[in-house]
Amino acid sequence: MFIKRIRFSFFYKIWYLALCRNIARYNRTYLGSFWIGLTNLLQVVVLGLVYGTVFKVPSARDYFIYLGFGISIWTFMGGCITSFSDLLIREKNRILNYPKSIYDILAEEYIFQVQVFFQALITLIFFLLFLNYSIIFNIFYSIGPLIVLLVGVFWMSILTSLVSLWIRDIGQIIPVIVQLLFLVSPIMYQKEALRSLQFVTQLNPLYQYLEPLREAFISGKVDTWWTIIDLIISLTLLIISIQLVVKLKYKIIDLVLE
Repeated sequence: MFIKRIRFSFFYKIWYLALCRNIARYNRTYLGSFWIGLTNLLQVVVLGLVYGTVFKVPSARDYFIYLGFGISIWTFMGGCITSFSDLLIREKNRILNYPKSIYDILAEEYIFQVQVFFQALITLIFFLLFLNYSIIFNIFYSIGPLIVLLVGVFWMSILTSLVSLWIRDIGQIIPVIVQLLFLVSPIMYQKEALRSLQFVTQLNPLYQYLEPLREAFISGKVDTWWTIIDLIISLTLLIISIQLVVKLKYKIIDLVLE
């Protein structure tokens, strides 16, 4: 019972700190943290109008839905990994003053990114319901792919933060890589547009997490067995990543000092 209470206290503290940071980010603004969802929505609308015209899409409604989920999910994945690419270096003073805060820093940053993602996603879904109300019935089917996505992004982010301590250039390289992966990923266009280069999407780990979730939201189609397999693999990699942080705690402190 005592251990369970400690775990609950830890997760509550991390969630609360991330929430406070989220609220403080938009302090003294009229709309507050609603700007998170609104900014994402405006981005989707503008890109939808521009690229919908450029690509001459047959159905503007379907394209907005396709693009909306793609942009929202990618923004979360790319933003999270990019933020982690220099996270431990940014939090140098905090780590030196309290070495155990390494775990808090990683968890707090991730929860903050998840909160931002959910705010953007919920706002988007409310908007898209006006275009296709059937999306509300697909939310249940998206739970599995959503969990896989959250676990997958976490382990990739943790590994990115660790590698960045050995290779400081990672903080500069990651944003470029994320942008390149975005351009070659079927987010603003259909996968068929790549023609003979469609195999490239199979080599993109971020797209492998994105597409099942987007498909679940749009059509309610979920490959149950692949979702289970992906979850097992992602959980395994997450456990390995966390164990690396635990094993390398003192090495991390030494590298931060350099």
